[in-house]
Amino acid sequence: MKYKEYQLEDFLEDEYFISWVKYPTKEKDYFWETWLDKHPGKSKEVALAKEIINSATYQHTFQPTEQEFLEVLENIHRKKKSLRWGRRNVTGQPLQRLYRYAAVLVMLIIAGLGYWYMLSRLGEPPHKSVYVRKEALAGQKIELTLPDDSKVKLNSETKLRYLQSFDHSIREVYLEGEAYFDVTRDEERPFVIHTGEIQTKVLGTSFNIQAYPEESEIQVAVRTGKVQVHNKVETQHQRKTSLILHPNEMAVYHKQQASIQKTKVDIRKILAWKDNLVLFKDADFPEIKSILERWYNVQFIVPQDLKVTEEFSGSFYNTPLEEVLDALNYTSTYHYSLKDHRVILTQK
Repeated sequence: MKYKEYQLEDFLEDEYFISWVKYPTKEKDYFWETWLDKHPGKSKEVALAKEIINSATYQHTFQPTEQEFLEVLENIHRKKKSLRWGRRNVTGQPLQRLYRYAAVLVMLIIAGLGYWYMLSRLGEPPHKSVYVRKEALAGQKIELTLPDDSKVKLNSETKLRYLQSFDHSIREVYLEGEAYFDVTRDEERPFVIHTGEIQTKVLGTSFNIQAYPEESEIQVAVRTGKVQVHNKVETQHQRKTSLILHPNEMAVYHKQQASIQKTKVDIRKILAWKDNLVLFKDADFPEIKSILERWYNVQFIVPQDLKVTEEFSGSFYNTPLEEVLDALNYTSTYHYSLKDHRVILTQK
């Protein structure tokens, strides 16, 4: 049953809803707040369900099966026989006291079972979460299909983590690096990408995210559809901000300032990597160095006294590194040479 069809009693029995009320987390808060924004007509039922669950009288406890109840009665019967045997040696002991003992025993057993069940069901996740981890090493690119049939392509030096099965009402993945997503549309289950300080939420669209830990920025660029991006960090000078992105728009999150802004982009340049195209457009040396190191799994060696201020434009499709360096050497006042997976830069 979808949450939009839930009645009060359904919320009171839903494990994920109860765990949110009893043990809230940022992820659960985000999901339920987003869901309530889409279904304001359910706000009263949700509020009442939360009030009931948080009340002192509410118990989401274990209900014994018939077999378990018979076992309890059998234990009581054995206890009564033991007490009767003892009564032969105790004169004047009222029979009613035996039934009182039995009643107390039943209450203790059922209360204990209920308490154990409540802790086991609410103190832990509804079921064990099994994560899948994928990694594209330097010089590699990997294509994946997620449990919901969404397609992902990982760029070099990228890690992706996601649940083995998207059983919950929200599809979540955790990204470190750069990836292109083509998300299967599902309006009932948002797709959320966690990338450090920001979250990206979509229903069904295609877009690119670049979030390398060593980089100063996180970038989210949209190819098709609509994407919501918001920063999770709130500082004294920067409040939490939410942006809606459309095709050919990009959100740039600046880590040092904890700020986020929207800009227009050439999406073809952003997505060139996924089509095995190295594309430079007025690229400075740090950008050239960063891209080539990841793409070809090499290390640049630059003398400390050498300050490279040139810019370079060019495109290379499935091109060996030696040919890329030849093109740089043709236009540059510096010399690029390759030796043992190292690119050595010297003055001409």
